[in-house]
Amino acid sequence: MNPLQATNYNGTESIAFCALASGFFPIGLRLDPAEIDSKTQCAISGTPTGIGQFTIGVRATAQSTGATGVASLTININSPAAQNKFLAIGGVSADGSSSVTKVEAIERSTGFLATPTYPDLPSSDSSYTGWIEPAGVRLPDGSILVAGGRNDSGQAQGLAYRLVPSLNTWQAVGALNVPRYGHTMTVIPWSGEVVVVGGSNSVGAALNSVEVFDPVSKVFNLRASSLAMARYGHTATLIKGANPAILILGGRASIDPSAPATNAVERIGPVPVVGWSVVTAPEIPDLPVALSFHRTTVNSTGIVMVSGGFTSAGVRSGGSYVIDSATFSEWSSAFAMGVPRAEQAFLPLYNDSFGARFMMFGGAASAQPMVEIFSGSGGNWNAFSPGNLSTNLSTWRGGAIGELNPAGGVQRFVVLGGTVNSNEYYSGSVLISAPNSGNSGGTFTEQTLGLANRRSEFIFIDF
Repeated sequence: MNPLQATNYNGTESIAFCALASGFFPIGLRLDPAEIDSKTQCAISGTPTGIGQFTIGVRATAQSTGATGVASLTININSPAAQNKFLAIGGVSADGSSSVTKVEAIERSTGFLATPTYPDLPSSDSSYTGWIEPAGVRLPDGSILVAGGRNDSGQAQGLAYRLVPSLNTWQAVGALNVPRYGHTMTVIPWSGEVVVVGGSNSVGAALNSVEVFDPVSKVFNLRASSLAMARYGHTATLIKGANPAILILGGRASIDPSAPATNAVERIGPVPVVGWSVVTAPEIPDLPVALSFHRTTVNSTGIVMVSGGFTSAGVRSGGSYVIDSATFSEWSSAFAMGVPRAEQAFLPLYNDSFGARFMMFGGAASAQPMVEIFSGSGGNWNAFSPGNLSTNLSTWRGGAIGELNPAGGVQRFVVLGGTVNSNEYYSGSVLISAPNSGNSGGTFTEQTLGLANRRSEFIFIDF
């Protein structure tokens, strides 16, 4: 992201002070008096860490008279162009014996391995333990942030690195305050901050701590307020709009599959001065059932859907539930899935005349490779008519990313990796072109050419 050019507030005399009168000033930018055209004016400089449109009011105070004036200004900050690739990072090897350090890029349009190659994850540090179940996000500046993970013995680590595309290298950043794996990381696009929640420690106990990555200092700051419940196998979903928040749903208290799940919903939001922290108001209803390793997504209209997962009894759920993030009034049942699932791939589609639409595959207990599409109110979960996976991805720890183009365009999905059973990992890739309405039409292409290094429990990032 290139520094912004200076933006002038043109007054009739030189300026002594510049201040923000209204709005939210992008992190990484500065507002200062500067000498421009032989006159001191208000100027914006620096490198922003977030993306979006920011409308602000700038108050200028005249140098000689002390008179003030306010100018309205809109700043548009765009993220660097995407690389049109997906990155597979970390994970456990096919024989389950070691952490995978290879980083593989997959072409968005073909599902094949891409060039150029990217450097391996660092593994020479004396504190290194492994990159199984790490978490990672693409930052607004185009770099990739990866943090945490474990080795095959369950030892957690706190190391964190940024992959900088222009340098094609991993750069160390401040480590996590609490070593963890199986945690969630949520990027705040308009500020570049990253919120880290939960996960497990080295003895298999879930964590309730919250950390926030500062994109300017490149360090993680531990928040004083923690979740009311420790969580592993939870989801963290960013809700945008006038009252932004991260919804923390479900999870369980340890890595033990027999540990009871929770239906409690907690909320992390922006707190003045403090920053992103746990907040208790307004309250959000608990999930209708206790779940872990479920899937949560939100579509373009703010409809949140939760599907599948393990119930508190450790049984795969066939239920799906929706709530409107505009009101958070109550959860509604959204019809049962054709196949009970957990750890499945779950992606939003474009809406049609039925309302919200979603797609899912993988995660079924039996040999059931069915792909399903949900078409909103008045619709139901239905089999995707163009095709299904050739094999059942029973424990879905692979990658699946959706590319939603404008209505009328192709909605393409890439499926990669994952566990077929306890000793076989899926290394192929699947390209799915979903229909723009209903569940018929579209295309389904499965390929054996995918990952060169078969893996599970990795992260898959849109690059």
